[in-house]
Amino acid sequence: MQEKISISIDRELVRKVDKLVDGITIKKRSQSFETIIRKYFSATNIKKAIILLGKQSKLNKSFCLNNLKKLEEISVRQVIIAAGGHNKDVSRLIENEKLNLNVSYLDEAEPKGTAGVIKLAQSILDSTFLVMAGDTLFDFDLKSIVEFHDNNDNLATIGLTTIALNKSTDNITVEGNRVVSFEYKGNVQTYLTNAGIYIFDPKILNYLPEKGSLEKEVLPKLSKENKLNAFLLDNKMVKII
Repeated sequence: MQEKISISIDRELVRKVDKLVDGITIKKRSQSFETIIRKYFSATNIKKAIILLGKQSKLNKSFCLNNLKKLEEISVRQVIIAAGGHNKDVSRLIENEKLNLNVSYLDEAEPKGTAGVIKLAQSILDSTFLVMAGDTLFDFDLKSIVEFHDNNDNLATIGLTTIALNKSTDNITVEGNRVVSFEYKGNVQTYLTNAGIYIFDPKILNYLPEKGSLEKEVLPKLSKENKLNAFLLDNKMVKII
């Protein structure tokens, strides 16, 4: 339900607001004000994100754009794409899209793994950052996982979802809001699986090897040290290519 209000605003600010009216997505001044206010309240403290797209990943333009726009919605400013040999392909996919994001690409001369490739960007990652799998579509407000991480002080947060047992690759045990054990491709699987989205404190860089994977080397260690939060996602919110 909408409500009419009357306020006084600096004339120069009004001129800037009016410039957002394009007659297509924003058709009038009031809608422009509403857009700005909504964006303000959807913003988070996360300003940097990494999208992981390894050499074997499948590229899907709608997935790429969806995830980039999800990051844009929470006011992420810098996105680092790690796509191995696909960097140029990803660049071509998004080159004509109007995104309010600074997008750069990691030059991975040889495969480093999901942990090693994040380590490559350590000079840039000086604040809490988000990591997401690029071959997965995330159909939820990313602000919710960021707020969960902020309210459950820890080194890392992992998004988890449910999956059929015969399709699971993980053995994950959760107690309360914490992952207490994580095993990738073990002898036993669980209905919980890694959704491919994380929030990391910069101190995570001390846990990352120069070459290696999050799933095999980092997440098991974090769970044993009680440093890994569990954020549960409805499986309808996560779609893998």
